[in-house]
Amino acid sequence: MDKGTKFSFNDGVFLVVVDVFLHDSPVLGFNKMVLVERVKLLQQRFPELKVFGLQCGAHITDYNTKNQISKMITNEYITFPVLVSSEKFVQMKDGTLYVLLNGLREPVYFFPRNVEHTNISKEIGQLVNPQKKSSSVLENFGSTWARRAEIVREPSVCSSLKNLLLDFAGCMSVDEPSNRIFLSDTNHHRIIIINGNGYILDSIGSSPGFEDGRFETAKLMRPAASVYNAAEDCLYFVDSENHAVRCADFEKRIVHTVYPAPESNKNTRNLWRWLLVKLGMVPQASENVNEHEMDIPCFPWHILKLEERNLFITNRSFDSLWILCTATGKIENSCKGQGAVMDFCKPVIKSRLAMAKETYHKLQLQCRINCNSLEELSYAHMISSVAKIEGNILLCDPGCIDGGKIIKYHHGSDKFSSLQFSNFGVLGLPYWLDCPLEVFSGRAYDAYVPATNRLLQHFNVHPGKCNIKIDVDVPRGTKLASPLQDGCFWCQARGSATVLRKEADSTAKVGVAQQWYDELDNLAFASTNAVSELNDEQAEFGNPQGDRSAHIDCCVSTSPGTSEIVVCAAFYLRLHNACEHGLIDDVRKVEKILAISSHEENPEQGEAPISLLLASCKDLSNVVFVRPLHLRIRLDCHDDSTDKLSEIIRTDSTIKIHVSLD
Repeated sequence: MDKGTKFSFNDGVFLVVVDVFLHDSPVLGFNKMVLVERVKLLQQRFPELKVFGLQCGAHITDYNTKNQISKMITNEYITFPVLVSSEKFVQMKDGTLYVLLNGLREPVYFFPRNVEHTNISKEIGQLVNPQKKSSSVLENFGSTWARRAEIVREPSVCSSLKNLLLDFAGCMSVDEPSNRIFLSDTNHHRIIIINGNGYILDSIGSSPGFEDGRFETAKLMRPAASVYNAAEDCLYFVDSENHAVRCADFEKRIVHTVYPAPESNKNTRNLWRWLLVKLGMVPQASENVNEHEMDIPCFPWHILKLEERNLFITNRSFDSLWILCTATGKIENSCKGQGAVMDFCKPVIKSRLAMAKETYHKLQLQCRINCNSLEELSYAHMISSVAKIEGNILLCDPGCIDGGKIIKYHHGSDKFSSLQFSNFGVLGLPYWLDCPLEVFSGRAYDAYVPATNRLLQHFNVHPGKCNIKIDVDVPRGTKLASPLQDGCFWCQARGSATVLRKEADSTAKVGVAQQWYDELDNLAFASTNAVSELNDEQAEFGNPQGDRSAHIDCCVSTSPGTSEIVVCAAFYLRLHNACEHGLIDDVRKVEKILAISSHEENPEQGEAPISLLLASCKDLSNVVFVRPLHLRIRLDCHDDSTDKLSEIIRTDSTIKIHVSLD
């Protein structure tokens, strides 16, 4: 169980998921995915329900066993805690997978693995709210995507791995004429656009949630497979945890929801209802839903273009299939059952199955998911992880967490290579490193940023323009994977100072946080004359100083009083000369990576992230990870003029700061 998880058995309704987290569990292969999806649906349907897993066994403390559990939690995005025990202290009936408890006072309910989802939901509903009258099936199961209070839960068992470049990037599609690859960085809730050489061109999504908008501000929740439509110049993709199909328009740089159709589009004149929907106070779905629309997509994962306006959608387990019309935003057809779904899928995914089989056989890799008697099902989970571009086959492993390794199979030479990513500045500052506005109030900021990464500098300056030059040395045994770029950091001033930026930079692609603060600063303080005084050298950001150090320049305008400059940056690093720094074996290398990338004070790494990284990564020198920096600069500005009625004498000054990330 996570250290910070608070759990009380005194009251509340509990659902226990028993013995499903190992390879030899009663539930195997794709059926395990179905189980996880059902539990997630119950969590979304009943926010009051407390869910946790229980795994017992004599060999539960073995390295391989712990690795299996940790990997399943990460890959399946399990947000509830999992308890492990070497003692079989609970005697379960054969086939029991669910145990329902009402605190410790009420009788215990046992449910077998083949229990109908409606039955267990009905029992939970009666315990959660016994006074509530029996509701209809539609009321219970309609709109799993209905927007509630946006409280995003993320797995914390492997939070140390969040600072890797990619996390569970297992789906991609291509735009071959434009040499673009659309890679879903699923557990980082974004889609990264790269070219055939790994150069990052753009990204879609800012943070977890469900919100349309610009590429830099739209919120996604575990985006998975995608398909590019050249005629419309847009990318259709499934937003798995939001049970939605979204569309990214490249001409307008806007993300909008195709399915479910927003309520605001159905009744634009009802402004008050539209406002309530946006605030999450009423469901987005129409109450007049017909019987067919009850079978709505739940956790969609794969998507393919079936016809001109139709999309073919399935979940990860291939247990359900939906045909979506993009013109109307409605489900035209659906079916359930792995056999029926695979029979329907074969003509559509035939070419992709052939590519996956060919590449996997040549790599001599074992399929990571157990399969049933259907041969196609053993490779079907790879249909969204394989693509063809410029005559070469690209393959990304959905179970790989070592920084997002993409393998390129060169058909002509029959050789393999790995894409090396570059131009990380386009990704901006990761959302989990952004400091919200309210933390910049002294103590709140100190509590938010751990002391190990909270650096404070104090200077006395004169009124006028102050150039701040920051030299940053990366940790020993590492090097910069890419020079520091504008999008990898932002600066914000409060008090009697304001950040000055060159006019030409205002249209450049910078982080969302930087854009927001710049707009506030420009409205409140900045003048056109002050900005125009900057020359190219003073306004330059992120001037690289080799692969062992980085240089940051920023310029502020100070007035008499006290001010504070906050600089947040993300450095993308790789291991370098590991042996010279005592990193002989892989375990020490992994520990070094996790220690550097963690932005927690005295982090307790544990065995889970170490075992996961070791199991999925063959070459640790190619792993790209993020090292955060939070720097606060306090400026005391005094007015030296003796006559208070005279004009303030403005003086240019320069501050040099040296920071080491060791």
